[in-house]
Amino acid sequence: MHMLKNILLARFPAGVRLSGVLLSGILLLAGCREFTVEPDPSQIDEGGRTFDVPLDEFFEIRPGDVVGLDSTLRSLEFRGLIEESRCPTGATCETPGRASILLILSSQQDDAEYQLLASVQGNLDGTRDSDDDNVNRSGSIRFDGLVFTLLTLEPYPELGVPIRAERYVATMRVEQR
Repeated sequence: MHMLKNILLARFPAGVRLSGVLLSGILLLAGCREFTVEPDPSQIDEGGRTFDVPLDEFFEIRPGDVVGLDSTLRSLEFRGLIEESRCPTGATCETPGRASILLILSSQQDDAEYQLLASVQGNLDGTRDSDDDNVNRSGSIRFDGLVFTLLTLEPYPELGVPIRAERYVATMRVEQR
C-alpha cells in the first residue's frame, strides 16, 4: 500500500496535489450550503402572530410568528424547531448539546426567502445558567448587513418531560451592521 501511495503521489507535482485537495474541500463546503433545511412537521405551528420590532431591541418570537424588521423591508419567521439536544435539567451529560431553530428571512425588495439556522448551546450538568451566561454562548448569524442573535430558547428541557412545539419561545435581537 505504501508503494502504491508513493507511485500515485509521484505522478503529480506537489502544487497539483495541494490545489486538488483545496479545490475538493472548497467544492465540498460549497455544496453544504445548497440544501434546504426541513423541520419536523410536528414542530411547525401554522397559527402564529405577526408584529413589527425595531432593530437593536430584544424580542420574543414563537413558532409560526412573523416579525417585521423595522426600516429594512424584511420579515423574520420562526418556522420551527430543528434540533433539541440540550442536556436536560436533572441529567449529567458528556456534551452540552444544543437547540436549533429554523428562521425564514423574507425580503420585499427582491421577493426572496433565505433560511437561517440559529442555535443556542446547552449545559453539561443540566443546570440552568443566568441570562448573562446564555448570552455568552448564543449564536449569531451575519447576513446581508444584519446580525441575527438567538439569545435564549425556552423552555429548557427537563429530564423525562416532553416539550410541545408551541411552548418554545426564542429571545432574539437583530442589529444592522
